[in-house]
Amino acid sequence: MDAAAGTVVGGRYRLEEPLASGGMGTVWRARHVELETDVAVKLMSRELLASANGEKRFRREAQAAARLKSPHIVQVFDYGVFEGQPYLAMELLDGEDLAARLEREGPLPAARVLALVQVMAKALEVAHGAELVHRDLKPANVFLHKAGGEEVLKVLDFGIAKQLGSGKGATTGAEAVGSPAYMSPEQVWGEEVGVETDTWALGVVAYEMLIGESPFDHEVLAKVFDRIVKAQVPSVRVARPELPEALDAFFARALARSTSERFHSARELAESLQKALDGAAPAPHQRALESAETLAAGVTQRVRQSRSPSGVVWVGLALGAAALAAIGFAASSRQGVATSAGPSAAATPAPAPASSEAPRAVASETPVPSASSSAMPATSRPVVAPSRSARPIPSTRPPVVDPKWGVPVQ
Repeated sequence: MDAAAGTVVGGRYRLEEPLASGGMGTVWRARHVELETDVAVKLMSRELLASANGEKRFRREAQAAARLKSPHIVQVFDYGVFEGQPYLAMELLDGEDLAARLEREGPLPAARVLALVQVMAKALEVAHGAELVHRDLKPANVFLHKAGGEEVLKVLDFGIAKQLGSGKGATTGAEAVGSPAYMSPEQVWGEEVGVETDTWALGVVAYEMLIGESPFDHEVLAKVFDRIVKAQVPSVRVARPELPEALDAFFARALARSTSERFHSARELAESLQKALDGAAPAPHQRALESAETLAAGVTQRVRQSRSPSGVVWVGLALGAAALAAIGFAASSRQGVATSAGPSAAATPAPAPASSEAPRAVASETPVPSASSSAMPATSRPVVAPSRSARPIPSTRPPVVDPKWGVPVQ
């Protein structure tokens, strides 16, 4: 008979209310009659009992989850059969799955996506260390559990987990194993699965968290499979132009059709995603060098506009001094980021020029954040050309074009 509230399963778990149902079965909130604690009891669907592999898959889920000890994988406590219906008891989770979160909130901030990917990667690393491939990672199998005022990610449903090296992991057609929009090319073709099968799915989930939909999803199943094995991965910057360009290269590798070209571990994928997102803003010393390039370009323009030989020499000297100051500025930026001991004192301006007629180049004032993300006070490093009394005598040799700057020098 079908389970109902009040039924005591296995002599230990009294069913209280249904929580969710799916292809594998129904999950109930239950009470352990002896320990008086709440647990979740998953009863295998009677429709699945008719399948030759149904009970085997259900038992595999219990065995796999019980083997994996991680705070980010749902814990299974017990397994048994009640009136011909297999069941398993596991920890009771409070919250919502990632699919519901995306449906409610839409695309997530990049920092939040990175944090979730890093935790999913930790869970997959535990499974892979136990030589298990999940094969069905998707937002619906990622639960955001509320515990002690915090949100803890839990990976669910190891019902179709596969032992590494145990043969092919899928069959094509109607018997394909996995959720279509998250299946890897090797699953579509019925080839042997491996760690890269899970890193592919993790890449798809990361893409969906950023954009709000899977890059391969379609109403027609044949179109889904066609996109997985043929279509180019759409750029995330089409939907979110503010994201760094490095993400396109990241997803090109994460979702490469050849397993040899993908990330070979979940940890490697998470680390690469962090680097791609960090590329959104240049490092402090890089910003200083960019300011130096802007300064040099302005001075070079003045050189080109100068017609007299003496003007060329004067502005050329200013150009050299500006370049040296910019290099020093970049070096100090690196040192400030490395030490980050606190706010630095404002730089003391250089003495005023001997003559007001001498050309002068001033470095732009660019605030440089420290490693602790607190902005340092802006600094100004005036660079002053020498006075006319120190001006060198122009050479009588014909001007030569400087190959570095492309301007005539004496």
